[in-house]
Amino acid sequence: ERLAEVVATCHGKNVEIIERLFPGRFSAEERERISFEKESWYRSIFLPELKLVDGLPELLETARAAQIPMGIGTAAPKANLDFVLDHLDIRHYFAAILHADDVAKGKPDPEVFFKVADKLGVSPGDCLVFEDSPTGAKTALNAGMKAIILTTTHRAEEFVDIASVLRCVPDFTEVDILETLENLKKSMKTSQFNSFLPCFWAFPCFGPAPRNKTLGIRHPRNPLSAACPMAAPLTFSRSATRRAWR
Repeated sequence: ERLAEVVATCHGKNVEIIERLFPGRFSAEERERISFEKESWYRSIFLPELKLVDGLPELLETARAAQIPMGIGTAAPKANLDFVLDHLDIRHYFAAILHADDVAKGKPDPEVFFKVADKLGVSPGDCLVFEDSPTGAKTALNAGMKAIILTTTHRAEEFVDIASVLRCVPDFTEVDILETLENLKKSMKTSQFNSFLPCFWAFPCFGPAPRNKTLGIRHPRNPLSAACPMAAPLTFSRSATRRAWR
């Protein structure tokens, strides 16, 4: 019941989440200010723990060597996106990078995924998404994309009813990206299934959250911040939080 409440409320952009939690309480300018302050706290607290998820460096190199186009689509603010990509030095892997300011609606609306696919020059149906939350998996479903879930924050059983999910893995060491795409190509009988769409997503997660998020980083429980975009190809990540606003 608690999980259902979180999923129904805490998804999309920070300003959207604040309005759902406190309808009519804050002006648009106040919501932007609260979001900025929260994310600033997040970046300062999270920096010492910033680290790629196991297996991600190898996966990125393999995908790049195979000339697989990769992109990031996140509901996180640009400042968080830059924080992760630049501190982890992985920006050069992605040909398309979109954040909260690039879309009108946050996840599970598929707008950000559609825009990334368009910028990569591929069909949405030819994209593979790496996600770590039910909301992200539903975004992939709404975009007509398949997804692999990293169980860095949520349990595998939380995804059993989401049709877009191919499988759940604990980290990237269990993903052979070339074999995965080849199998998808065969199963979908498509002539060209050769692009990954990493999802870089961020949204507050209330309750216990294990270590880090999908996009390739490890993080401790963060009592202050909820959105931690950090993405690596075919993946994205977010930080977990107990309370973002009180």
